[in-house]
Amino acid sequence: METSALAEKPVGRHPLEGDDIVAMVNETTTEAESRKRFELHDAYLDIHLLLSGREKQLYAPEPADRKTGLLEDALLKDDIAFYSLPVHYNTLILEPGDYAIYLPGELHCPCCAVEEAEPVRKIVFKILASRIKPKYVIGEKFI
Repeated sequence: METSALAEKPVGRHPLEGDDIVAMVNETTTEAESRKRFELHDAYLDIHLLLSGREKQLYAPEPADRKTGLLEDALLKDDIAFYSLPVHYNTLILEPGDYAIYLPGELHCPCCAVEEAEPVRKIVFKILASRIKPKYVIGEKFI
């Protein structure tokens, strides 16, 4: 299915290849980063494709100690854990057509306001990491 066809889909979960590759169509309003939490996943990688609006995303490397800053751990049930703001992080501004890729273990904080809260529409592609054949392995990360 082409991205343009997915962009027209209603908000919700759209399996592309069973549970291995899923497109989540979202409409939300961005918020101040102080109101947001960082998240990470173990089983899936995320590709955030912004369709409309502007969105700030914060990102950071995997925490050395996964217990530090941990607010909520639902990795086994829902493949997500939430963290408080890390000491060091980077900022990415997405405009329509831009995308960001987050590998398993990478902290990210999507849906932050660029300047003021605004509505955004996006697709988050969730891809089971085991479906990706790594080209190179560095430590425990694949690229």
